[in-house]
Amino acid sequence: MVDLPTPGALRVSALQLFCVPHAWGSAAFYRRWSESLPEWIQVRPLELPPSGSPAAGGQQSDIGLLVRQLAGVFGNGEQQPYVLFGHGLGGLVAYELAHWMRQHGAPEPLALFVSGVVAPSRCDRRCVGEACTDTWLYEPGEGDALTLSADQSGGYRYRQRPPLRASVHVLGRKLGEIRVDALLEWQRETCGDFSLDLLERHHFFIQQQEARTLRLVCRHSERHLRCWSLERRRAAG
Repeated sequence: MVDLPTPGALRVSALQLFCVPHAWGSAAFYRRWSESLPEWIQVRPLELPPSGSPAAGGQQSDIGLLVRQLAGVFGNGEQQPYVLFGHGLGGLVAYELAHWMRQHGAPEPLALFVSGVVAPSRCDRRCVGEACTDTWLYEPGEGDALTLSADQSGGYRYRQRPPLRASVHVLGRKLGEIRVDALLEWQRETCGDFSLDLLERHHFFIQQQEARTLRLVCRHSERHLRCWSLERRRAAG
């Protein structure tokens, strides 16, 4: 098990960590996280609805439809605190899911963790330079990099809305060719806390540096859970 902090004497049973996989990815990638994270974090992988093979455009790529389908997992009146984590396309889905929850009066996440994807305001801008392909911050020529094409993003178009109350924590790659401001722009999407951590340059840095990734998720989650617990106690008198 990774050496992770514990939440201390928190008067709450658990924090749910809902994880959205990358394009053509499987929720199985996140299931092993439960073996390394402390018991107070319940890992809840969300499977993207399949509809065939990737080559045939089989996985559902309409982000709006994906959000509506995934929102059903939360049910009505979900009270247990939770955070969202998404990698690549999953980061955009998690971001839109957080907005959907607020729009429909559902409990919002305490935090949004996104990795391997630029801020949504940059997603429909054509990148210029060797380090970008389509509208995404992925390097060409990396056979194992799951670059997101315009088709895979379902024609995603950014809509400016009031910032989320949820804090936003961004994990990115150490790429000298890429301007960090494309990741820092995520800060505009929250009126809460913001952080940016840069890991190694491989696209699947959350797998190659899983221990560090989980430490970051755990550290931020612990703080948000403490704040949530204190607010609940104050509200209860």
